[in-house]
Amino acid sequence: MVVSGTGSAGNAVAAGAIGFGLAGLAAPRILIRLYGLPDTGPFRFLARLWGTRTATLGAVLFMEAPGRRRTNVLVAAAAMNAVDTGVALTAGADVSARTKVMAAATSGAFALVTGALAARLL
Repeated sequence: MVVSGTGSAGNAVAAGAIGFGLAGLAAPRILIRLYGLPDTGPFRFLARLWGTRTATLGAVLFMEAPGRRRTNVLVAAAAMNAVDTGVALTAGADVSARTKVMAAATSGAFALVTGALAARLL
């Protein structure tokens, strides 16, 4: 499937969200280690929840027909990732710098790309 109206960048965002989400769902230990988090049951649980949310959003991008609904999904994804970036940057002292930087960088990148794609379609 192709994310029409957004070209290869839209396809890359959708595929990236699905891949990143599936990594959290299927391999939470790898993901949480990359982010510098301890390998504990609660963190694996949260990584799986995050993975489901992220993969679903990517799948919705692939499924939506061109038009206003697809643009709305991109706007929602940009907003969600912008909030996640803010949460990462304002995390407390009990969160490592590595975790903050990794989370802010990945969420910020997705926010910028989805926001730019949405802006092109508005």
